Amino acid sequence: MKISLKKIKWIMFLLIGIMFSNEGFAQWGTGVQSGAGNEVMVGSTYDYRVTAVGGNSYVWNVVRLTGTGSDPVLSNAFTNQVSVEWTSAGTYRVEVVETVTVTGCNTTKVFNVDVIGNTSTIVYANVTNCANDIPALTTDFTSNVTFTGGTAPWTITYNVGEGDVTETLADVGGTSKTFPHTFTNKPGDVPQLYTITIKDAHDAYGMKPGNATDITTNNIDITYTMNEVPNTTVIEHN
Repeated sequence: MKISLKKIKWIMFLLIGIMFSNEGFAQWGTGVQSGAGNEVMVGSTYDYRVTAVGGNSYVWNVVRLTGTGSDPVLSNAFTNQVSVEWTSAGTYRVEVVETVTVTGCNTTKVFNVDVIGNTSTIVYANVTNCANDIPALTTDFTSNVTFTGGTAPWTITYNVGEGDVTETLADVGGTSKTFPHTFTNKPGDVPQLYTITIKDAHDAYGMKPGNATDITTNNIDITYTMNEVPNTTVIEHN
């Protein structure tokens, strides 16, 4: 039996559509966000959704069950997908009411979320090193900034005096970011000082490091000092 070219194209289009549909679905899940080990952290933003049905309306709400502090911030609360920024610890219930517009009939779905304090960290330190002793060469330096906690990938924006750079970092039990820069060696000269400015750092859900609140309102500066070695003369003999 022969299959027409038109039918082959239609089958390929259908398969590609299914593939992309599965990829999109794979980014979402129905796993719990409550109970030990499943909590979300203060400062993170998560999206929640139900399947959209044409002609139906949606209203989202978040109810605090335990805890105190600022209320979560909801965005797009009247569509089938809501964005929730978790701003304080506690136990919450995410609710969505879907209504059939023409009849007024509705259903309510709920999802419990435990929010805990931000335990992610950023570790950084000022660095001092010695230059190479050969004037004609240059010396590269690295200064590590380590992230732990949160959800990969991390995103960091920094500046080493040469314009802002934004990079995405994998997180495998803590991510170390190395900042490359090159110094021109000048033996016997004064130390060369540079500043690494960390302008932003957050995880996949927008959560900033819990131990570095200053990164939210100010920049984090790391001072790098490259000390020049002595300008030792050549060895002479008699």
